[in-house]
Amino acid sequence: MNIFGDLWLAAGDWWTTRRLRFCVSQRYWSIVCLHESPPDTLLRATLERAAEHYQFVSLEQGLQHLQRGDFKRPLLTITYDDADRSVYDYALAVHADLKIPACVYVCTGYIREGLRHLTHGSPRPTMTWQELSEWTAAGLDVGGHTVNHIPLAQATSGRARWEITASMQAIEDKLGIPVRHFAYPWGIYTDELADWVDKESPLESMATTVSADNYPPQRGKHLYRRSLMPSAICGINWARRFPEDSFVQTFRRHFYRRILRSQAPVVFREFHAADTGKSCVSEQREDI
Repeated sequence: MNIFGDLWLAAGDWWTTRRLRFCVSQRYWSIVCLHESPPDTLLRATLERAAEHYQFVSLEQGLQHLQRGDFKRPLLTITYDDADRSVYDYALAVHADLKIPACVYVCTGYIREGLRHLTHGSPRPTMTWQELSEWTAAGLDVGGHTVNHIPLAQATSGRARWEITASMQAIEDKLGIPVRHFAYPWGIYTDELADWVDKESPLESMATTVSADNYPPQRGKHLYRRSLMPSAICGINWARRFPEDSFVQTFRRHFYRRILRSQAPVVFREFHAADTGKSCVSEQREDI
């Protein structure tokens, strides 16, 4: 699809969103993504302030509300990608004390190595399986985030499905819980993979990085999610000067989603996946 197709889709999406906002008023579900947790005092103050305007829900609760449309206040779900150690150090106690649901999306290769690799900067320590057990014991959710954190649009369809199912199996084996929620690394996926997720996988939800809210009666397993990390989104930062519900922002999301599904540049890091015995490419996109 070319840029004119993006413009056409953006126009339809913008009109649909405007109509939905008029029809459902405050009935929308926002999902936010963090990679590290802020210090506990700041996180607590932020969540307490957000509770004045939002109803906090787990992913499962949000899906149920979205399907039924039976909510009057905006919904909010907090998610953390990569299981950074700061989530255990700061966020666990705050979420448990305030009884606010949250989900950690776990890259099992990072947990095995004990480090998560960044596009810029030194690797950061991750949570351990024992710390993730404490997280689940507090009533908080754990989801999958692949084995090796590779851009799934650059893998074969079989390899992409393996990254999803193998990470789910590893989490279930280590923590003894079913994995029903997943997040694409960098939000990168293909139409073929999305179709498999929606129709054949046992997952209940798949989080993307498309910066938008979720409105009833949204169908399918893919969820929009807003990143709270500042980043350069495909070089079109100028769009951020416009309101989120503007046509410019809607076009930006469609263009961004198409770029994520293409062979976008990556910084390659060689690794050997023990389960496949083959050298593969991994690691970080230069522009995200």
